[in-house]
Amino acid sequence: MSAFVVGNDHIAAMTELAVGRGASTDAVYWDEKGDGVRKRIQREDFDRIGQLLLDENVRSVNYRYKADDVGVFVDPPYLQGPTAVEGLAMVVCYQYQSCETPDWEQSSAYRLCEAIIQKLIRHVPGYDDAPWEWKGPAEKRYSLMDMASGRY
Repeated sequence: MSAFVVGNDHIAAMTELAVGRGASTDAVYWDEKGDGVRKRIQREDFDRIGQLLLDENVRSVNYRYKADDVGVFVDPPYLQGPTAVEGLAMVVCYQYQSCETPDWEQSSAYRLCEAIIQKLIRHVPGYDDAPWEWKGPAEKRYSLMDMASGRY
């Protein structure tokens, strides 16, 4: 498995999604400390969130390659944010690059990614039309054993 530090634009776009721009205008509610308290991410959190994401990605790459690099997040100007599908792909890419440390799943960045994913899923085209609970067809279903024994 190889890992790399995603670009500043990637981090900024993820942060835009967290504060309620891009695929939707609803912001993310996030349990930053892992203590069960979820707070809405505000626009004034933008630089801090961007740096947090970059730091976790750099920490992962440093862990993987026994390095000691650092990164500085810079808020670039944006004209248009990503769609829900683009945002999901972006977060999954970030997670793949940032998961090298043994405590990744306990990190604030991991919890933020999960919160962004939960937000974006609701904005994927067709989501609102999909059934909330899946129910199969009304006709009887048969198992492989039923079919093998001729009981169908």
